[in-house]
Amino acid sequence: IQVKKSRKVKGVRQKLKLFRASDPLKSVIMWGINYSMDQLDHVNKRTMLLPDDFKSNLKVKVDNHLFNKDSMPSKFKFKEYCPLVFADLRSKFGIERTEYLDSFIKRQPQYDASQGRSGSKFLCTYNRHYVIKTIGSEEVEQMHHILQAYHGYIVECSASTLLPQYLGMYRATVEDTEYYLLVTRCVFSPRLKIHRKYDLKGSTIDREASEKERSKELPTYKDVDFINTKERISIGESQKHRLLLTLRADVDFLQRNNLMDYSLLIGIHDLQIGGGFEDDPEAEDDAGLGSGNEGAAVSPPSAAAAAAAALQPVPEDSGDDERVFGGDGASPESPSAMGEGGGESGGGGLEPGRSFRYSAFLGNLDPVFERYGVQSSSRQLVYFLGIIDILTSYGVRKRTAQTYKSMKHGYNNENQLSTVRPEVYARRFLEFIDACIE
Repeated sequence: IQVKKSRKVKGVRQKLKLFRASDPLKSVIMWGINYSMDQLDHVNKRTMLLPDDFKSNLKVKVDNHLFNKDSMPSKFKFKEYCPLVFADLRSKFGIERTEYLDSFIKRQPQYDASQGRSGSKFLCTYNRHYVIKTIGSEEVEQMHHILQAYHGYIVECSASTLLPQYLGMYRATVEDTEYYLLVTRCVFSPRLKIHRKYDLKGSTIDREASEKERSKELPTYKDVDFINTKERISIGESQKHRLLLTLRADVDFLQRNNLMDYSLLIGIHDLQIGGGFEDDPEAEDDAGLGSGNEGAAVSPPSAAAAAAAALQPVPEDSGDDERVFGGDGASPESPSAMGEGGGESGGGGLEPGRSFRYSAFLGNLDPVFERYGVQSSSRQLVYFLGIIDILTSYGVRKRTAQTYKSMKHGYNNENQLSTVRPEVYARRFLEFIDACIE
């Protein structure tokens, strides 16, 4: 009798991508961005966007989700607004698909301690390249309202701008709570620590950091503080001319679209103090969740050595900073962006072949992830400048606020209020920033 041997086969569960995070919202963000990018891969690329693209959306509803329940809820929704438009904007800003996706899904984003207007929260990707801001429905509506004009302006100026670089807008519904999310590029460097920070509007009424703000490790100072400390942005005449040229074009765009209440965010890195982010984002912790202090940068091996190299004088019109204020969106894969060959020349972007692992700063700014940066004429400081909070229109609410503040502070001080007509706001803003730069 022939006996047939039976063989036991052990079932192996199919490997699925894990989106481990410390709370459900982060996991849904990671899952949703991965899903939306995957769906975009199946859409034929067009050379020109259509009007309907500015009204479109991509959404998904997940019910009875059984996988990875420790981190992800069993029911959630995710929606991306105008996916083709934001994909085109990312391309215009020189952001590669893989780099953008990896920034969100490789490791969980981290909450920033600071809060924005109306209690909005900020999350930063582990490599410090992108910021996710929670926004309200009014800002979503305003973003839809200006998106077509904003896209046209970015195309027109070849992405050479100090405006926020809007890269994606999403809605995540978790545990019956809706979160509207807006993704922008970080203004500050992912490798250099900021030692002083200012938020300037050109107004001097109620524009001073509070005692609570001053007690923070890195407080955000305001216009009155900037004046009282006699701070100056010293970048030389040539760079000042280029900066103001870009700034005037950006402010003109904001004024034409009836927008006001924006600020110029300034971060200052002092090379004499030095310092960078010491964590290595390539290293995974045991739990795969991250410690909350993850960085994308490596501090210089010697702050003094880096400062000495960076302080070498260069001719003011050497052309090194032509691309400082936005540039043409250099690809992250380009040699200049990756820092290839930068060892002897003092280059210093990403180390060759090592995504998100930065080399020491030796004098040159990275053309992609430090595109908001400009060095001082003395080469002792590095400034990072960008316009923020541009989604406030001069409507009924702001007119009412202007009337109330005028009565409170007196009509003689009306033009110094933070809430004024867009044309007044734009003129005062440019005059103040002009006076701050030398």
